Order: sequence, then structure tokens, then C-alpha cells
Amino acid sequence: MKYFFTCIKCAISVLLLYAIVHFSGGVEQIYQKLASGNIKHILYGFLFIFASTLFAGYRWYIVMKTLKFKGSMSFYIKSYFTGVFFSQLLPSSIGGDAYRVLQIADLGYKKRDSFYGVLIDRGLGIVGIFIVGIISNNMFTGFLPNKLYVMLNIIFLLGIIGFIFFALLFKIRFLERFKLFSIILSISSSLYSVLN
Repeated sequence: MKYFFTCIKCAISVLLLYAIVHFSGGVEQIYQKLASGNIKHILYGFLFIFASTLFAGYRWYIVMKTLKFKGSMSFYIKSYFTGVFFSQLLPSSIGGDAYRVLQIADLGYKKRDSFYGVLIDRGLGIVGIFIVGIISNNMFTGFLPNKLYVMLNIIFLLGIIGFIFFALLFKIRFLERFKLFSIILSISSSLYSVLN
């Protein structure tokens, strides 16, 4: 049965790749666009994307290891790369996240707990973007119109503050009285443990 589902996944991937190539004008047109570009820039772009994905896979390994999940570093990095592959192919970017949840569940863990780990990893990735954004925005002052510069700083700063607030949310004890907050507080507590 496992091999059957693997074949189904491969078939879907091939069909999606065919659709992408077809609607992009065919292999020849894709080749012409690549050939007309600067090969060094394309290579640098590929290397940066590869390195950032590798780093993100390692980050996910650290997150899951901190949360007491089993699995080797190579397993998590491979899983992350596969998740990115599915995110690019499927209509929604959550396709790769769903794949990662299922892979962790295959190790014998509950899907809910696996989802928490993926969600925390996603949150760390987003706050990382906010941090890099606010640093680069203030390193290159004058590059953007002043209103846009200020607006971006506010967005990045609010995102970082919101992330910190969420990580500390579980410390607000009276919220434990409400069942509605139980899942949120559980994720907050797990996030706090990862940051420590």
C-alpha cells in the first residue's frame, strides 16, 4: 500500500511538472529564457536558495529535537527539501507543510504534535524575515520613500513584538481556565522551550 501511494505521488508530481512546462511555453522557451540570462546570476541564485533551504532544514531539525522528537538531522533536512518541492508544485504553499506533518506522523507521533512542530518552525522563519527586514531597511535608508520606510519598520517591529508576546503567552496563568486557549497556550509553551 505504501508503494502504491508513492507511485500516486510521483504520478501527480509528473503531471504537475508537465502542466508547468506546458503553460510556460514549452521546454524550448524555458531553455531560451535561461540561456538569455546571466549564468553567474542564475548560479548564485541557485546556490543562495539551496543554502537557505539547507539552513531552514537544519533549523527544523533543532526545533523538533528540542521538542523531543526522534529522527536524524539528515531525515529532517531531506524532509524539508521534499516539503519545499511540494510547496512549489502544489497550488498552496501549505502542501509542503502538510507533507512534513505526515512524515513526522509516520515516525509514530500524533499529527497534532507534528503540526505544532511545523507551525513553530514556520513562525521562526517568519520572525527571521522580520528581523532581516528591519535590519536591512535601516541599513539602506533613503533607498525607499520615507512613508514606505516608516511603514515597513512598523510592520517588522510589530511582527517581532507579536512573536515575543506569543512565546510568553503561556505565562499568563488565568488563560488556562478557558478551554479555547488550551491549544494556543500549548504551542506558546513549546515555542518558549525552543527559544530557550
